Amino acid sequence: MPGQTVFPWSVAASLIAAGCSGGSGTTVDDADGGDSSVTSDHVSSEGEEGSFDTADAEPPPVAPPHCGDGVLDPDEECDDGNRLDGDDCDWLCRLGPGEPVDDTPDPSVADLERDLPWTSVVSPLPAEDLVYSESLCLLWTGSAYATVWNLESVDPDGVPRQGAGFRLFDRVGRRVVPDWTYHYPDRVFGSLDLAWSGRFFALVWSTGGGEDPGCLISAMILDHVGKPLVGPFTLVEGPRCGPATVTWDGEAFAAVWRWDDDGGAAIGIARFDELGSILSVVPSVYEAPFARLSARSASSPVATVTAFAETPEVPPGLDDTCRLGWLAATRDAELLRPPAELGQATTRPMTIEWGERRFGLAFVPAYTPTDAVHLALLDAAGMLVGPVRQVCECWLCHQSMAMAWGAGGWVIACDIAPGVGGIIRLMRTDASGTLVATTDLGDVSRDRVHAISMAFDGEGFGLLGWTDWGLLFTRYVVVP
Repeated sequence: MPGQTVFPWSVAASLIAAGCSGGSGTTVDDADGGDSSVTSDHVSSEGEEGSFDTADAEPPPVAPPHCGDGVLDPDEECDDGNRLDGDDCDWLCRLGPGEPVDDTPDPSVADLERDLPWTSVVSPLPAEDLVYSESLCLLWTGSAYATVWNLESVDPDGVPRQGAGFRLFDRVGRRVVPDWTYHYPDRVFGSLDLAWSGRFFALVWSTGGGEDPGCLISAMILDHVGKPLVGPFTLVEGPRCGPATVTWDGEAFAAVWRWDDDGGAAIGIARFDELGSILSVVPSVYEAPFARLSARSASSPVATVTAFAETPEVPPGLDDTCRLGWLAATRDAELLRPPAELGQATTRPMTIEWGERRFGLAFVPAYTPTDAVHLALLDAAGMLVGPVRQVCECWLCHQSMAMAWGAGGWVIACDIAPGVGGIIRLMRTDASGTLVATTDLGDVSRDRVHAISMAFDGEGFGLLGWTDWGLLFTRYVVVP
């Protein structure tokens, strides 16, 4: 609408009532001053426009040889299975130690100063629902932070149900509008992720089990305060689905997910607009030779880049490594080039984010003397732009890693030392990945941190953690 940035709620209600998104069976109840609640009896892809069945999908082409795959090709001097310097085969598969790296940080990049203690955003045990989170996200809309979390409860008839909660809160953790909740009876509901377009949110999740066979990757469009506008609608249906993520690429939302069957695992991608119209669905842009594939994605104005980790099928405890790589897809959800590899990494977490001009991919490589967070920088089309940089050593980077771009540099966070309680290490770097400063937060939890997420709000970096105490929030401002 000309001159408006969001739909009025009356228009949103008419869209939902018209059923244009295929969200039949969805009701909205917004009590005065209370939380909003949406309950859906089912999300069905049968006969739904835009849904896609992976059974008829053609397999993607096999990737040709490339640097980092461990095979010496005619145009390579060496290939040791990674893109790291310092091991006599550099990031471009040339013999030698690699290019010298300037470790002097950019003096214009300011350090951070904490201005908020840990503040409860969502308590661990609400009256009706158990709060947990298979994944965690934090967004800044320009006026408030937004997050979603998983819910577990039992309805009055004793039927278990799962779902999602949504909250907007300000820079000090105070809720700014009533929460919105979505419940789904008798079905596994997980891997929530949220994206912001500047006008609307897209919520993406996976569901499986219950009376409906197979697994669905579903989406919903929310307005600027989290009210449902369109949905839920199905993006893809498959035998088994894994984690799903969603980002905004400047023109549309890009959802990326993992699905698998008895033959292995694959990564799929779909794009849909702010009104919930599905633009493209490619159920398998990459097939993984190993199972237990995990993926995270971010979008630039040019491409959606997905970082993936493939873990071999081995007994637990016998192998602590995985193959770490990335793939870049166009706005038509087609691969720009074959998937690239960084080499072997630990099975501990990795993360990827877009930061104005470059992607940052943070991870912990395998077979290094000590655990150390490394940073790979990619251009807007997903090309590696230089050697991978070591940011900081850490002791037992454990469960979760997060990063955000702001004020001319990156902030990377990871939880460390799980055996002695929850500790989060923050690493401030300049644009090239050179370390500026580190700080450890030891006051977050007596036990462990299950997941973390970060966002930059124009003045500081917000950090959200899922702990045994619920969802906790703290904030660091940029030092002048």
